[in-house]
Amino acid sequence: MHPKKTWLLLLAASVTLMACGGGDTGLAPAKILLDVKVTGLASGYTLVLQNNESNDLTVPTNGRFAFPQYVEIGSTYSVTVKSQPPGHTCSVDGASTGTLAPSGALISIVCLTNGTLPPPQALARPSSQVAEKTVVSVKQTQCVERFG
Repeated sequence: MHPKKTWLLLLAASVTLMACGGGDTGLAPAKILLDVKVTGLASGYTLVLQNNESNDLTVPTNGRFAFPQYVEIGSTYSVTVKSQPPGHTCSVDGASTGTLAPSGALISIVCLTNGTLPPPQALARPSSQVAEKTVVSVKQTQCVERFG
């Protein structure tokens, strides 16, 4: 075979191998959001979930939500309930851990109420916020007396 034809044949084979994954593509691993579906959460209450002990998700109502940080396909996930809403017991229904597939994962969270729930309006405005407003009011009055 002619040396020039041999060189062209080797070049074509090298390009073909690189196109088929024979070389580093430099592409980052694919990432997707991890989804959860919450049911049974009473109106006005908030649930906090966590993935892999660092990725928090605050859930304000029933429905489908996604953790805010992307997760690499093929990596492991571990979803837990970080904080229970008052008067509820919420848990992962089914597998809470696994390996994230390219199609994603939908983690089911089920909440049950424990007897009588405190009114959510009382939870929305803790007494510490009321006291804080009173202190601000007093400080403003002192400023007026001192400089007024």
